[in-house]
Amino acid sequence: MENKKLIIAFVWTFVLAIIVIEFLEGLVITFAGYMALFFIALGSTVAVETMIPEKKHPGSELQSELQGIRSRLDELAKGSD
Repeated sequence: MENKKLIIAFVWTFVLAIIVIEFLEGLVITFAGYMALFFIALGSTVAVETMIPEKKHPGSELQSELQGIRSRLDELAKGSD
């Protein structure tokens, strides 16, 4: 999860740095140029979000299995009464 956030932060920082450097150098960038940079960053963000899976907390699968076993035991206990 932290790696995903770092990659996204790097992409947006890189795009922002390009814009700041072009502004300081006095280069003129058109509206289409700004939009291209924005959509590149946005597309990269979406790609990172979809391609890197969410990190599961350790033991979360075990916890869900234990809850399933408990519910089955409760059903068996109710059935035997």
